[in-house]
Amino acid sequence: MGLTFRAVEADNGLIGGSQSDEFMVLTETGEEEIISCTACLYAANIEKTEVGHRGMGDPCPRCGEPLKIDRGIEVGHVFLLGTKYSKEMKALFLNERGEERFFEMGCYGIGVSRIIAAAIEQNHDEKGIIWPISIAPYIVHIVPVQDKSDDVMMAAKQIYTALMERGIDVLFDDRAERPGVKFNDADLLGAPYQIVIGEKNLEKGLVELKERKTGTFTKIETDHAISHVASYFGAAPKQ
Repeated sequence: MGLTFRAVEADNGLIGGSQSDEFMVLTETGEEEIISCTACLYAANIEKTEVGHRGMGDPCPRCGEPLKIDRGIEVGHVFLLGTKYSKEMKALFLNERGEERFFEMGCYGIGVSRIIAAAIEQNHDEKGIIWPISIAPYIVHIVPVQDKSDDVMMAAKQIYTALMERGIDVLFDDRAERPGVKFNDADLLGAPYQIVIGEKNLEKGLVELKERKTGTFTKIETDHAISHVASYFGAAPKQ
């Protein structure tokens, strides 16, 4: 999903089992404090484990290197249940030697709405959201600058249709709004790429491709805009 996260040791709680890990997306606004090692993969939720007395710079209980503290949002939880429930349910199978064995079990939970919130907390700037491509609701946002220009709107519709035919999710801003409003809304909504179509560039056979994350603009030939954008995602026309 393109998110920076830590898998941290956690309390099994009422579910039980021998081990559980929480998946925390790191963000300054997270409600949980996470202590992790700067060298190995050790990480734990401070409130739910016995490492609460440790702090920034203290030695890691596994390798001895310094610990650090981050904040995070829990988006998933996995449990190693072992044979806790299979023994109670007498859930058995026969192994390759014909011997009865209890099933080893596990379970997990994923906070779908929390993932969306965490992704936005970790990927934004003062203008709005910057969606990771893997979970963006729209990959491309088409912004025709002059909505009263037949040439501009025709070019925008052609690019929109062609990208959709390649399976790329596209948002087409066909509103009768000022360019500034459209640009601000495009940045706020945060599609990874914007295609800006204006009369002056179109007369030269060009459109502008903006990368939302970096804010960089690249002028590309109108005739090549579709293949250029589609090449980022390995997209091909639908048969």
